[in-house]
Amino acid sequence: MALEQLHYTSAPPGPDGSGFRFTAVSAGIGPEILRQAEPVLGYEPPRDAPARPDDAELASFPVTLAFTRLADGSGLLSRTVYTGADYTGRYGNFHAHAVHLPHGAVLPGRLLPVEAWGSPTWRSTDPGNSTTEPLAEFAPGGTFGREVLTRFARERGDRLAAFLADVRELFAEQAGPQLVLVEQDPSCVARWVALACGALPARYAAELTFTTYTRRPYRSKHMVVGIRQDAEFGFGPAELDHQYRVHHGAGGPSSPARSSLWAQVAAQVWLAGRPELFRRATNGRAAAETTDRLDEFGTGRLAALALGAGIDPTADGLHAAVDWACGHAREYDEAFWCVFVEGMVASAANGKLTSEPEFGRLGAALCAAGWPECVTDMVATAAVRAVLRAPSSTGAVDRRLLRLSTAATQVLAAEIGAALRAVVSDGVAPLQRILVLLEIAEQLGVEPGSESSHLAGRLAEALVGSGGQTAERASALLGREYGASLCSAVLDRLNDIVLEGDPWAATTALANRHIDWKSADLAEYPHLRMVLAAPAGAGGLPLLRHLLNAPVVLSVSEDPSLLRTVYRLAWPTARPGIGDALELLAMLGSDRLRSAGLQHDLVAVALGSTPDDVHAPALAAALLRGGMAEGREAAALEALVHSAQVSSGEAGSGFTGRALALAYRARPLEPAIARLLDDAVANRVLVGFGPSAWTGTGVCEVLLAEELVTLANSGDEGLLSAYQRLAGETSMLDRMRSDLRYPAACFVAWQSMPGASQLWDRTRQRLLTEVLKPLLRRLSPDELAEIGRMVGRAPFKIPSGGSWAEQWKGWHRPGLAERFGLRRRSERTARPTAHGRSPDLAPPPRAENGRGRDREDGR
Repeated sequence: MALEQLHYTSAPPGPDGSGFRFTAVSAGIGPEILRQAEPVLGYEPPRDAPARPDDAELASFPVTLAFTRLADGSGLLSRTVYTGADYTGRYGNFHAHAVHLPHGAVLPGRLLPVEAWGSPTWRSTDPGNSTTEPLAEFAPGGTFGREVLTRFARERGDRLAAFLADVRELFAEQAGPQLVLVEQDPSCVARWVALACGALPARYAAELTFTTYTRRPYRSKHMVVGIRQDAEFGFGPAELDHQYRVHHGAGGPSSPARSSLWAQVAAQVWLAGRPELFRRATNGRAAAETTDRLDEFGTGRLAALALGAGIDPTADGLHAAVDWACGHAREYDEAFWCVFVEGMVASAANGKLTSEPEFGRLGAALCAAGWPECVTDMVATAAVRAVLRAPSSTGAVDRRLLRLSTAATQVLAAEIGAALRAVVSDGVAPLQRILVLLEIAEQLGVEPGSESSHLAGRLAEALVGSGGQTAERASALLGREYGASLCSAVLDRLNDIVLEGDPWAATTALANRHIDWKSADLAEYPHLRMVLAAPAGAGGLPLLRHLLNAPVVLSVSEDPSLLRTVYRLAWPTARPGIGDALELLAMLGSDRLRSAGLQHDLVAVALGSTPDDVHAPALAAALLRGGMAEGREAAALEALVHSAQVSSGEAGSGFTGRALALAYRARPLEPAIARLLDDAVANRVLVGFGPSAWTGTGVCEVLLAEELVTLANSGDEGLLSAYQRLAGETSMLDRMRSDLRYPAACFVAWQSMPGASQLWDRTRQRLLTEVLKPLLRRLSPDELAEIGRMVGRAPFKIPSGGSWAEQWKGWHRPGLAERFGLRRRSERTARPTAHGRSPDLAPPPRAENGRGRDREDGR
């Protein structure tokens, strides 16, 4: 195809005028093409260029080679050179020679536009006629051979991958920003473009537009723009980071480097001097393999070809090469795959390829492709050694890959045997790792040897776990002939796991669908047979009764450990409740429970009770009768029983001192029991003997003097806090309003024993001020007088040495407002006296459970 051409320069007057104009144009080029071409062909010399250059200096002016895409899709390939003075002798002339490429057309010989650099076809002078004939041929420049470009790539190696990454982005769905190349010599810009075109797929290389030199890059629309350092370009942060991608050949400001896998591999190919691999990677097959436009660059194929050519790619490049190779194992020849696998092995040895499944996947693909042993043995050996080299490796090696030659099998069997023995005896190696080595050993015929017992323990632990890949692999191994010899040892470990306290964990292993547990094997393991006899989903007393009646556990009475297993099956994650614990004691007796070591669990049930557990004292009493607890725990159980006896009135005189002594022996006493005991004692001291024991009309029947003395002198924070709290509760206030003996007794109690303990003094003062005084304000003068008479007859010692009547009068001295209120109340109908009432004086219910305390306070 002939190429229409044109020339542009400053020319003397002619039909089209004078000055800069088109001096020669092929007949096929229309005015619209000329209009678009004219601004592209302009030329401004560098700022530091000589104003009146001689012939030698003219040769140093930068040459502009540009390939421009015009509005109609056609291309304009042009070369512009500075020529010095024009026909008038005025300096500033240049000459542009260009050829027009219609849309879809290419240069003769399918030359790329950049290959026109240095072409002898270019003219630097006007041809002398206004109509020039189209060019039938276009000679290549011949200046960018393999050696030249390889040498240039190595000189610019620090920016090469980043440059190619930016070139690739030019052809993304959303095209990246223009590339600005800063080079003093435009031939270097041309070399950059040649490197890009050499790496790009042919269709993109033909589309790449560029200019090797311009002084005003902001006006350029080319994809790649070459400038010198003195160009009118700002090199500002916005330009470097966002508007352009700048690569400075002299080490000046450049854009931050970006990365892409294709660019990394392509850079390595150029650095290795193997540009022919680019054409092989994009020969049409890669484009057919994907609909992703950017994947037409054939990254995986290029990485594979590089590895097959002996080039050592990056780690990411290796993975891409293997990914591609696994799907194209039938392509290329045996020699290629041998070099490819050797490259993988070398990369694994130097740490670049750390994922052993890569060898397995490739080996399986090569085996499926039918390649001979010289190839498959190599990749299989590499796969196994990759597993051995990576202690954290848990990936499987494809079983097809281990169909090796005899020689390769012997070599690997020795290596895997040593590794297996080491990792099994290690004791801390992940089970997944052990299973991987066992799977390889199985294929190579290597027995686990003397480490079978330890190995069986690790396998049993996997089987009783929560499932997952590890349990699946372990069960699959044991289900095959290779693992059959380990099953007996696994049963030993499963039996130990049951005895250690987790019988339900063994059910997963015993019900495994991959393993055929022999009945004869289980005959020696009654604990395992008991686990199998337990119906799924059952628990508690129903399961315990079911198992005790099952034929498989007839020897429970002879072997206490079997009873312990039954108990743990019935209550695997929690202890029985109070009611179940009582029934267990009644059903099995304390002796059998003690022989099975279950007494501690039942004691913990009682000690973990709450005040709402009304049967907890009965359980505590039963445990004490059966001798199920000692030391602190026995004292705590006694405290629980004592609290119930105090609350019911069964406890005789001295119950406060006994409570304090039990709490001291049981320290640290469980908070709930401590709260229960304190509330029971405090409530009993407040209530007194109760109506059934009353015979007189004074405070004696209410005030338990001996208990009060013990309480006051104890200084026990928990007990006195309970006393103060219960005294202010509604039930006690109602009792004091309904029977005047209670406020009288309380006055005597709270005025007694000053100085017994600091805590008692604070408690009684607060009770007098915050409980008794507000209550008295609500009573009539007659009621107050009655209380005063009762206080005066109190048969107890007066703290101050006077009489209780004087103590009452000195304490209860109402003010003016209060005396006025008393007179008003005295005019009302008098209320019946306490002796005329029949109040309900039964002891109030125990207080709700509150925060307990540690009794290690020296009581």
